[in-house]
Amino acid sequence: MIGGVCSALLALHVVGAQPPARAGGDSVRTSTPRDSARASTAAPRDSTQTAATADSTRRRGVSVLPALGYAPETGVVVGAAVFTLRRNPRDSSVRPSSFNAVATRSVRAQSVVRVASEVWAHQNRGRAFGFAQYARVPFTFFGIGRGSGAVEEDFTPETVTLYAEAQRRFGRGWYVGGGTEFARLTLPRVEAGGALAADTILGSRGSRVLSMLALVSYDTREDVFQPRRGQFVQFTLLGAPRALGSEFGHGRITVDARGYRAVTRRAVVAWQAFADHVDGDVPFDRLATIGGSAIARGYLAGRFRDREAVALQGEWRQAIRGRLGVVLFGGAAQVGAGTGDVFRATPLPFGGGGVRWRLQPNERLAVRIDYGFTRDSRGFYLAVGEAF
Repeated sequence: MIGGVCSALLALHVVGAQPPARAGGDSVRTSTPRDSARASTAAPRDSTQTAATADSTRRRGVSVLPALGYAPETGVVVGAAVFTLRRNPRDSSVRPSSFNAVATRSVRAQSVVRVASEVWAHQNRGRAFGFAQYARVPFTFFGIGRGSGAVEEDFTPETVTLYAEAQRRFGRGWYVGGGTEFARLTLPRVEAGGALAADTILGSRGSRVLSMLALVSYDTREDVFQPRRGQFVQFTLLGAPRALGSEFGHGRITVDARGYRAVTRRAVVAWQAFADHVDGDVPFDRLATIGGSAIARGYLAGRFRDREAVALQGEWRQAIRGRLGVVLFGGAAQVGAGTGDVFRATPLPFGGGGVRWRLQPNERLAVRIDYGFTRDSRGFYLAVGEAF
């Protein structure tokens, strides 16, 4: 799918007026690594706790602030955002629920409006996530396949996306669930004389997709924003048959595996292995891609696209002092028409580094400033949250 905007929420972070609950009556309880390690494996607690009690112990962080971002595809992005974060200070094993609404405009006439929410159930027994988004984002089409690049066509798609998923925990760290997605893409502007204008690429006149998803996850991270230990593995199976109303019938299988290990009190090693496969009648905007602010930083978003994409990347995350940290990252990726093509081809390496600044002293959600480079291109990124 056409990528979104790399937004960074940079401003004063205002915490809600409700004071945090105290533990033991004389000191404010804060999360410790030992507390957080029980994030997805905590033993069941007393189920007689009432909803009113749980609500009274939640701490809410509310931010109303300007939005600022940058990516090579979009240039400088400005706008406004509302972000809320809700935690239970009496039980640090419960993961935070959040809500955010963002409206942005870039110097390259990009517009994005997005509303998203994530809710975690009591004792992390379940999770629900959803978003609605409108985006008008200028991009460059480089063709399809790892040999793409001879073609460079500017185009501006408009997309409307509705997405929802829900998962329930089964056993130690395992989550199973499903979801649905509706995506409508139109192309009000394409480059005259190009392949998209000539309608030789599937989906070059736009697309309508309604899909169903099945998800299986294994998640033992002790923090969802900036983990120090644990694993996250998610298998996603997507089907978008014509019988559901999709204009192009196709399927997708995605595997996303991540690991985190604290090597010292201030340093963490993180890694990610990612594979994405599509088949059927796949419009070009929904092909597997690499590039952008998350996978293969340094390449433009969608620089390479095909029916198969794989990537392996790692990071060294080093805390410096207070809210400040630095990161070194590197990896390799590739695309191809099939699994055999991907692994026979020479990998596309990338690397770089960046700076992190936590939005709040007691939260690990951080602004990241990354500089990525490849053999052919460079990229500067300003965003909120780690790449993985």
